[in-house]
Amino acid sequence: MSLRPLGMEPPPERELLCIFGTGDLGRSLGQRLLQTGYRVVYGSRRPHSCGPLPPGAQVMSHTEAAQLAAVVIVCVHREHYDFMEEVAPQLKGKVLVDVSNNSKKGLYPESNAEFLQSLIPAASVVKAFNTVSAWSLQNGPSDAHRQVFLCGDKAEAKQAVRELATRLGLSVLDRGSLSAAREVEDFPLQLFPEWRLPLCIATGLTAFFFFYLLIRDVIYAYVEQDKDISFRIMVSLANKVFPIVSLIMLSLCYLPGVMAAILQLYRGTKYRRFPDWLDHWMLCRKQLGLLALGFAFLHVLYTLLIPIRYYVRYKVTAHTVLQIRENKTAVFDTTSAWRTDSYFSVGILGFALYVLLGITSLPSVSNALSWREFSFVQMAVAGVLDKTTDTPLTPAGEDDHSGPASPMCQARPDKDEQEEEEMEQQEEEDEERGWHGQPQPTTANHGHDANATTDISKRPGDGPQRPIRKNYPSRLIGNQHFLGGGGHRFHSEPAFSNGYKNWKHATAALKKHNASAAHKFAMEAWAEFKLATTDGSRLGNMIDAGHSKIVKENREYMRAVVMSLRYTACQGIAQRGHRENAESENKGNSVELLNLIGEFDQTVAKKLKDNPRNAKYTHKDI
Repeated sequence: MSLRPLGMEPPPERELLCIFGTGDLGRSLGQRLLQTGYRVVYGSRRPHSCGPLPPGAQVMSHTEAAQLAAVVIVCVHREHYDFMEEVAPQLKGKVLVDVSNNSKKGLYPESNAEFLQSLIPAASVVKAFNTVSAWSLQNGPSDAHRQVFLCGDKAEAKQAVRELATRLGLSVLDRGSLSAAREVEDFPLQLFPEWRLPLCIATGLTAFFFFYLLIRDVIYAYVEQDKDISFRIMVSLANKVFPIVSLIMLSLCYLPGVMAAILQLYRGTKYRRFPDWLDHWMLCRKQLGLLALGFAFLHVLYTLLIPIRYYVRYKVTAHTVLQIRENKTAVFDTTSAWRTDSYFSVGILGFALYVLLGITSLPSVSNALSWREFSFVQMAVAGVLDKTTDTPLTPAGEDDHSGPASPMCQARPDKDEQEEEEMEQQEEEDEERGWHGQPQPTTANHGHDANATTDISKRPGDGPQRPIRKNYPSRLIGNQHFLGGGGHRFHSEPAFSNGYKNWKHATAALKKHNASAAHKFAMEAWAEFKLATTDGSRLGNMIDAGHSKIVKENREYMRAVVMSLRYTACQGIAQRGHRENAESENKGNSVELLNLIGEFDQTVAKKLKDNPRNAKYTHKDI
């Protein structure tokens, strides 16, 4: 007898999933599915002796289990796929989820998922869950941050597996078609791919300085002075090597940012990609910084061992006994005490700043900081730790390298973008005032007629104007007058506002003003005025023509990007590829379609080749 209220529909029956294989991964995945609300049936070669299974799960033969579920998860190694051909009729039209991995790369000519698809062509094979271990599946909801890679040829099959992974609390990343399964299967076999170059550099530097100090301090003393101080190898030599390598690694962490800034200044633009070696160097800066911090930790630990070393205790005891025998008393040296305490204090504070710089590079900490707070820590702390660089330490996107990013952090907003927004806002204000791109400065009215002739012309057609000296108060120093506070909007520097008491300060300020942006802007306006009065042409028109050409090319390129995205969306095919760099053979449908358009459109081909990575509009987030 049912106690359900009258008129209430019975709850829908839970979906049934089939799992081939009763090993550790199969049992863990089945237990997680049961906890999520699915029904689970296992397919086994030995249904009656397959070992303990999660409570609530059924077990039967492969043929019987395959007939019951629409989604079959294959938790079996490739070596045991021989039974799959026997159950091929029962798997027709169903979704097969391959979770297998190989013991090493290149073991087979094709991926396990592609081999499974060739065995059962009537089924839809999807590669998934191969990066999740049995232990992580047993952790339950606390493991929701785990990422699952997904690839397959059928959109409906991938959608079913995506919903399954989402209900398990896992995040899904679509890697494209089934041809990407080989790369997905290689992910669990990778061993610190981003750490290889930094580790090689750190190992090489450590070995070089260790053997150099070994020859200089130990072997040389033994050969020349017949002194055996080999016991210093374990602590003293190591404690000399660690700080040297740490500082060099820290410098290598910041050096690519400085080189990138110099390269951008030399090129005059930030919209060109860096050389491959510099781009690869910038991508491993975080690892370089963390290794530098690790060597600094070792230096601190080895320094703490100094008071308890046998050699140090022996020297202290021998010195004390010698003082007693000679009936002498060592006089306290205040200077030495100050020097020693200052040395340790500065070292501890420097190490604290080192740790602070490393902590702020952690994503969980950097995401909680504002841009001003983050840039202050990176600039101030790094400026104290490493005097080799004076550039602002700004982050990189992980996937944007158009400018020098922070060495030990992820991408942060570029300061140049803020300056461009301010310049655009200033241009809008100028257009509202009717200047139309011409520099129209104003002068302050110091008690004089506002219509009086000033020292700067207000319109391009005006001729040269005679400056009004009394608008700028001056001071008499010897036989020379130095201008005081001026009213021109570009003359707000001390060179024209404060006045000076000697020639030295005046000439230094004028040289500084000569290199300022205000002076260069005024000189450009004067040069354009001369050009307009001589041959009737205007630099602004030429700039506008060049700008219009760039805008037209950008619109053509964006039209091609939108067309490729629209085509892939309407056709229901995957847009992204697993790896979209220049070396990849399959960059995904959207990028490959753009490359195809570029073969017939020179503008699109030029943008794809010359545009930086953050200006191609092909990133997955867009």
